[in-house]
Amino acid sequence: MTPAPVSTRTQRAEPRGRCAFTLIEMVAVIVLLGVLAATATPVLANMQRGREAALAREAERRVELAAATALSTTFPTGVQFSIVNQTMTLLEITASGAAPTTITPTAGAKFPDMSVSTIFPGTSITTVDLADSGSPETIWFDYDGSPQTRNVDGTNPVALTRDAVITFKGGHTLTIRQITGLIERVAP
Repeated sequence: MTPAPVSTRTQRAEPRGRCAFTLIEMVAVIVLLGVLAATATPVLANMQRGREAALAREAERRVELAAATALSTTFPTGVQFSIVNQTMTLLEITASGAAPTTITPTAGAKFPDMSVSTIFPGTSITTVDLADSGSPETIWFDYDGSPQTRNVDGTNPVALTRDAVITFKGGHTLTIRQITGLIERVAP
């Protein structure tokens, strides 16, 4: 048996597994996170502004629908804006002395209460100023399209004494002009 050749090189020990990150790796990760945060923050802010604008557009659409429905059916029609429940509900009074009911379109299904927080997360109805008369949260339109307020039970129609203003989170406002019923949406 011949002996194994002897190597003149010294054998290195196996490198151990690393237990920590180097400073360069940590700095690279922090820089990368900073770039991602700087990119994502404006995008998220734009999404929020978009939701706020969409809520104001939907409220405008519902008020316009109420005015058009009152003109076409001759029934008093309105939109109830609930600050407490954060909902918008289309209402109508189908007979003299009848209580307000949710509008039933021709297909037969009722328009549901629109939940603001579900459809437009992060937004809200902040104020409903209907000229300090009638039901504090419902704007009504009469058969001729004139805006008015009524008692909670739908009786005692009163013409607006000044413009009605609904304000939404983010500064969007919806104004219903007292005489003409013109509906104006203003962005901040």
